[in-house]
Amino acid sequence: MKITIRLLSILILSGYSLTCLGQEEYGGLTKKAYIKLSNDAQNYFDTDNYRDALPLFLELSKIDPNNTEFLFFIGACYLESTEEKLKAIEYFKQCTKDPEVDDVIYFYLGRSYHTNYKFDEAISAFSRFLLSAREDDPYRAESHHYIQMCNNARKLIKDSLHVKIINLGPTVNTQFPEYSPVITADESKLIFTSRREGSTGGMIKAFKDYAEDIYISQQVDNVWSQAVGIGSTINTAGGDGSVGLSADGQKLLVYKDSEGDGNIYISHLIGETYTKPVKMGSNINTKAHEYSASLTSDGNIVYFSSDRKGGYGGKDIYRVQLLSSGDWGFAMNLGDNVNSEYDEDAPFIHADGKNLYFSSKGHNNMGGYDIFVSKIGNANYISKPKNIGYPINTTDDDIFFVLSASAKHAYYASTKKGGYGNTDIYMIQMEGNEKIGNVITAAGSDAEIETQSAIVMMRGRVLDEVNKLPVGAFIKLTDLQTSELVGVWNANKADGKFLVILNPGKNYGIHVEAEGYLFHSENIKIPKSQTEFKEINKEILLNPVEAGKSVVLRNVFFDSGVTSLRQESHTELDKIYQLLRANPEMVIEIAGHTDSVGSDEINNKLSLNRANSVVEYLIERGIIKENLVAKGYGETKPVSSNDTESGRQLNRRTELKILKTAK
Repeated sequence: MKITIRLLSILILSGYSLTCLGQEEYGGLTKKAYIKLSNDAQNYFDTDNYRDALPLFLELSKIDPNNTEFLFFIGACYLESTEEKLKAIEYFKQCTKDPEVDDVIYFYLGRSYHTNYKFDEAISAFSRFLLSAREDDPYRAESHHYIQMCNNARKLIKDSLHVKIINLGPTVNTQFPEYSPVITADESKLIFTSRREGSTGGMIKAFKDYAEDIYISQQVDNVWSQAVGIGSTINTAGGDGSVGLSADGQKLLVYKDSEGDGNIYISHLIGETYTKPVKMGSNINTKAHEYSASLTSDGNIVYFSSDRKGGYGGKDIYRVQLLSSGDWGFAMNLGDNVNSEYDEDAPFIHADGKNLYFSSKGHNNMGGYDIFVSKIGNANYISKPKNIGYPINTTDDDIFFVLSASAKHAYYASTKKGGYGNTDIYMIQMEGNEKIGNVITAAGSDAEIETQSAIVMMRGRVLDEVNKLPVGAFIKLTDLQTSELVGVWNANKADGKFLVILNPGKNYGIHVEAEGYLFHSENIKIPKSQTEFKEINKEILLNPVEAGKSVVLRNVFFDSGVTSLRQESHTELDKIYQLLRANPEMVIEIAGHTDSVGSDEINNKLSLNRANSVVEYLIERGIIKENLVAKGYGETKPVSSNDTESGRQLNRRTELKILKTAK
């Protein structure tokens, strides 16, 4: 909370003024120099530049040590400082000795006690102010709020979390402010905002501060690389802030205020470079300010903060869904379970899509912005939020919280003693082996919320099977039970890397496609009962579309001993249909294979009949018979040992092989 001056001053002063001088010189200064010094100090203070205002007020106080106004401004500057907040108490206490000082000084004294964890003294100071405050005094409601925050803080500190809060160090943090961290789900990439020397926009003279730029750091062997500017396509002279990042790092959400109304933009990673940000739709951006945003792992929902009209307080959090047309639907306020009469900001939706983290100045917070979590249930129901606890939350601002897919590590921006300067970026983890995400989301029972199982993170690289070079492919995820397309992801063309989040209780068909290549298929079925995070690393090799190349059809299914196709097979069969429609002269072989269980005669017949079932489906769809060959190989071409169940499962398969392409 920035210092607010009541009318021209919060103080009723007896003969004291910054410019009313009773003599020609003060402390060796001329009257002109003294007036300039006092005016400079006041101007810095009025523009929230407390860092530069403080030494000037200290100099003025040396000249006139009994000036209550100087004492107040010094206390106010210390209250807004990074590491010297404790000093504010003594200066505000000195102000109370002036019999003509306004009683609002007790409000600021209470604030200084509160921020320094002296809650009993803070409550006494706020209560002293309330004794004389008018009913319509705006500081009256704030005082009651601060008293409640003191009581909240006592409870939260009593139930402290046993966590480690680790500064990310000098490769990320500097003497300048670093904040708004966003990460990929696997923690391989960190993107953040900083106002540091060398920024694209340089020094903003009016604020004596550097313009915002976005920086990026890579994590290799648990060490963060030296952060560098993200590039000229993103960073501009007007200032740019990182606010959201997709789970795979391919989409970056950027805050820009070039039009004076603060909007959310989106940029895409093409190879090694993020594209020029494009302003998101009018259902997200308005004439009001939109401050921060977060994408779900499938990219279909955005949660964002805005101070548009019709909300519950200052900034509220909204939700918007991607329509089939590719446009964003109407924004929906998340309601009073999440939004309060105060500010809510910095939403982050975890990769599981079920835990929404955000910062709030309301609810049961202990001071400034605190970080909260709400659980998302069916029909968009959202639970009442839980304060994630002390010492992550403090009496100061704690904001921009993000959590890895594994829930082992969280990252946020905070102002703490012992940091590198101003706001720094920190990592949070439990002292033991417990996952931080499991602890901070352990909210009380809520009948509307189902228990969420752990997610699966599948990541790897897509490469050309022949030369092993990266391929910029599309990864398409389908729910085989409903044939619904869950989402489309990109494998980066520069390194072939991809990352996909899979939720429990689904049977997924995964198809990897790239121009000039045969599609590749994977089948991953995740039980609803899964309780632990799981990571799958997979290297996918794509074969070029040419004679002799083949692909295993992992999403073609038959019941045991049966030749009729199951419904879940249709997504994969339609991929074959599309391949043949795009290549009308192509001739393919559909080959059935079995394990070694059963006689050769039975296996040969079963494998041939299953291959024929695929061929018949394609003929019914309109593919000419001459382009299709069915073969049954039985157990004669195993790809793994038949001595184990896992090996036999690999041997039971259907394959597509290109026999002929266009001349």
